[in-house]
Amino acid sequence: MPLVPTVLALWLTAAAQATPPPGPASLTVTVDGLDTRTGHVIVVLFQDADAFPDDPAGALDSRRAPADADAVTVTFEGLAPGTYALFAFHDVNANGDLDVRRVIPIPKEPLAASRDAKGRFGPPRFEDAAFVVPAGPHTEVLHLSAI
Repeated sequence: MPLVPTVLALWLTAAAQATPPPGPASLTVTVDGLDTRTGHVIVVLFQDADAFPDDPAGALDSRRAPADADAVTVTFEGLAPGTYALFAFHDVNANGDLDVRRVIPIPKEPLAASRDAKGRFGPPRFEDAAFVVPAGPHTEVLHLSAI
């Protein structure tokens, strides 16, 4: 077999088998269901199942937006494609914390998790809130509700 066709065939085979690494992803999150126009909406992005949703130190990233409309939108850029979960709450009094009742420790402020995950007698599980972000842009919508 002549050298040029052999080299060309090898190069085409290698090029066809080479899979480029996934490009960066972006995640745009809309949080709706705001009842008041006070405080902020805090959106927390998790990739660690053990940290979700109540260990902010274990969160991958977070965003805060003024609660000045019926819904707010935030974006996370430069993410690796993969599995994530979101937790959001309306920080009505703008103290930076999810306020809970004193006697029975349940949240006083509206909250949401991705995929509308709800916990039974506690927070939702990562597995119930998890979704896949592919390369490129991706959108999720969270619906705030009071407990």
